Amino acid sequence: MVDLAVDLCGARLPSPLVLASGVWGCCAETLARAARAGAGAVTSKSCSLHPRQGHPNPTVLDWGGGLINAVGLANPGA
Repeated sequence: MVDLAVDLCGARLPSPLVLASGVWGCCAETLARAARAGAGAVTSKSCSLHPRQGHPNPTVLDWGGGLINAVGLANPGA
């Protein structure tokens, strides 16, 4: 098997693939599944001690040249 390990600022990652924050970074189970599937690191969504509802919809605006995202740190809390 090919060794894909990389050094990132002194931290050894088993793979250069990093899961970005998003739909797959919503809970511990999906983050762990991404790591088992080969991600070298995972990026979680917003975390807080207490639940946050975030902003009301619409939270994403397509302005033609890209997207503006303002979810408002919605999360279930610890």
